[in-house]
This record gives sequence, structure tokens and C-alpha cells, in this order.
Amino acid sequence: MKEFIDEYKHLEKLCSEMYGQQHGISQYIADMEQTSSYTAGRIPGWNNDLANLKRVRHIRNKMVHDAEDYDDAYEPEDLEFLRQFYQRILNQQDPLATKARQAQKTTQVKQKTSEIPEIITPTYFMPPSYSIRPTVNNVIPNDERKQKRNKVSLTNIVVPCVIILIIVLLSMLYLYAN
Repeated sequence: MKEFIDEYKHLEKLCSEMYGQQHGISQYIADMEQTSSYTAGRIPGWNNDLANLKRVRHIRNKMVHDAEDYDDAYEPEDLEFLRQFYQRILNQQDPLATKARQAQKTTQVKQKTSEIPEIITPTYFMPPSYSIRPTVNNVIPNDERKQKRNKVSLTNIVVPCVIILIIVLLSMLYLYAN
């Protein structure tokens, strides 16, 4: 029993230092429970880690708060989980560290895709939200893109349609004339 309690205290201290408050393991569990199922599903072993953390917390609470002897309340696997989870937190291989890395990668991808260079082509072949005006590094700032999307010019839509219509009509006249 003492060995289990000591390992639990070791992990509890680490988690409490991470959060800057008492009951660090409970806070860790709460953070895991507040994570969306989509995000949790993308992290291998998430549900297993959450279930094991709840289990060892429950075992510890029974040992500390109940008067009975609970030497047989935990399995050797529970003790090994506490040790391994402690090391995983230190190595930033735990579920919440993995979640943070994935969120950071997603943010980096969003930032990179918001800076896609403008393609310079003639106006009549461009969608109404783009401009052929060169910018610094051919990148249009996000707020300017939003303004351009809101200002749809009929000329950019009508002119190509009229040109195509004239070409089709002239082609038909030529075919009927022969």
C-alpha cells in the first residue's frame, strides 16, 4: 500500500506543479474530460489513459479515506501505470502534451495557408475576389482579401460571359453561312 501511495504522491506533485494548484491529477483528468471526442480520438491511448487515471485516483481515495486495509485494492499494473505516466509527462509524451502539439501544428498550417501568394492573370479570367495588383511578395493581407470578397464586381463576371456569347454566336453564324 505504501508503495502505491508514494507513486501516486509523486505523480500528484508533478501534476500539481504543472497546474500551480493542489489536486493536479484531478485537474489533469478534468482537462482530459473537457477535450472534444474528435480531438481525443486522434490521440492514441487517450481513453485508456483517462480510465487508468480515474482508476488510480479512486484506489488512492479509498486507501486514504477508508479505515480498511487496501493492500489488495490495486494491481501491479496500476503501480506500473503511475510510474510510466510520470515519465511520459516528463518526456512530454502524455495525452495533453500530444494534444498541445497537434493544436500547435494546426495553427501553423492555418497561418501558412492564409499567406498563399496571389496568381497574376488577366482580370477577365479571375474570380471577382482577386486583383492583379502586385503586392509585397505577391501576398494580399487577410483584411484586404475579406474586403475584396465583399465587393463583387459585375464587370468581372459579365465581360467574360459576353465575350463567350459573342464567340458562340459568331461561330454559329459562320457555320450557317457555309
